Amino acid sequence: MPNKKKKKKPIKATAVKQQPKKAKKKMSPETKDKLKTSFMTLINNDACVKASREYHGFWWNFLAVGLALASIVLADVPNLVTRLQVNYGDSVLNSPNYSLDQELTNFSKALADNGVVLTIKDGHPTVNEKWNDITYTVPGDTSPSTWYADYSSAQDKVMFEAFVNSSVVGGLVVEDSIFFTRITSGKNPYKDEYRKGYGAEDAKYATNFIAFGQDSIMIGRYNAAGSGSTITGSNADLEGTNFAAIATKDRDNIGNPLTGEELKKSVTEQYRQIIVTATNRQKLSSSWSYAGIVLAIYAGLEIIFGLVIFLLTRGKRNPFRVYTFWETQKIAYWAGLAPALLSLILGFFLTQFSLMLFIFLFGMRLMWLSMKTMRPN
Repeated sequence: MPNKKKKKKPIKATAVKQQPKKAKKKMSPETKDKLKTSFMTLINNDACVKASREYHGFWWNFLAVGLALASIVLADVPNLVTRLQVNYGDSVLNSPNYSLDQELTNFSKALADNGVVLTIKDGHPTVNEKWNDITYTVPGDTSPSTWYADYSSAQDKVMFEAFVNSSVVGGLVVEDSIFFTRITSGKNPYKDEYRKGYGAEDAKYATNFIAFGQDSIMIGRYNAAGSGSTITGSNADLEGTNFAAIATKDRDNIGNPLTGEELKKSVTEQYRQIIVTATNRQKLSSSWSYAGIVLAIYAGLEIIFGLVIFLLTRGKRNPFRVYTFWETQKIAYWAGLAPALLSLILGFFLTQFSLMLFIFLFGMRLMWLSMKTMRPN
């Protein structure tokens, strides 16, 4: 009989044992409490005290100081942004500009009509001898003028003047500081003597002007009462600007030079951009310098408020006299973030009060803290 083949028994697969899942480590109640307290410091004064006195160690101290620095930076942002957004061109030439727009138009047209070349080259003004064709001696002035004067015979006064600190014009070059000071004082820019109508013995009045210094350009704008302001910009930022071409740059639809109101609009817009360009460097410098000063004020305020809390807790019978100077400093640091956030928001709506908002809100919070949380019972 043939041998019967033995049937192979199927091999059973061994079940793979699954590794037990690691249980997620739960946050400890202490950590939860610290996080909750940290967030509560925004609205709760007791939380500020708790975080300052109970949470010790390098990182908690570092966090308190970091919050103080963040607070003063946030509170300072509206001041900085507001100053950076200032448009000096609009400030000078927007209405009312006391006829400065019309006078700049007359001056630009005089340059073009008489072939005067007035440009900024290598950071300095250059002018050709055609300038002498547009200078005007004010009636009654004993010395010939070497500057442009828009004289009104109807009002018997100078309405606008233009000065160039160049040897071609004045025969000599003086320092810009002296040049501008003499002009705004009503004096001859090259001599220490008063211009007609500006003498100390006369009823002093001011007139609109543009002055091209060796390194700077100054524009003055005054009302009929003689009150007004000046603005100074950098020649270096106006490199290549041709002031003689301002009146002829734009044309009408058929290619003719603009006249009347259209010409005034064109000239005004060009000078508006010139002022913006010339003052941009100065604006950036002054804005950041001012922001730095405000930061220093706010930083000092944080320290002073911490000191005030420390002094308020002194006294033999005061139960809070156990608070150390560093703890009271940290209380002020924790408490400063909420006023800073409010100052950041409100500062863009109340720009005229942006500097004082943080001081006021921070002071109010610490006054409330000292009256309620730290009042001895």
